[in-house]
Amino acid sequence: MLRISKEEPALVIDWDVEAVGALVARANALVTAPAVPDWLTTARPPNITTTSLIGDLVRHLAQFGGGHCGRVVLAPNDMGQYTRLVLELSAVEAHPFLQAAIAGAPTGQRIATTYFMLDHQINQSIPIGRRRSSPARQLFA
Repeated sequence: MLRISKEEPALVIDWDVEAVGALVARANALVTAPAVPDWLTTARPPNITTTSLIGDLVRHLAQFGGGHCGRVVLAPNDMGQYTRLVLELSAVEAHPFLQAAIAGAPTGQRIATTYFMLDHQINQSIPIGRRRSSPARQLFA
């Protein structure tokens, strides 16, 4: 059972499938790309798909806390795991391969919006509104 509370918050990911598809197209077209991330295991360029990228990302992020429900909810067991999960989102964003792929995207385009969920009512989810201290382009809002 998925438990969600103030002590065990969930992170909800609302994927922008069109933006993910555009990122995948740019990633697959990179000629001199930086090394791909280790967590990208289902497919490598030029065979990455929207489904493979989202699946690999969720499986990777789920390692940092609790588990997951499909491709939209990550469920840390405590605030420490939640913090590690949010920090890993920043590390994923900053990876040189993903930064190279996002470089051609329209300014402000994100592949997903992330929400902080404190109970089982999805309409009560709060946008995380992560602030960036690095020069890396954001993939997640």
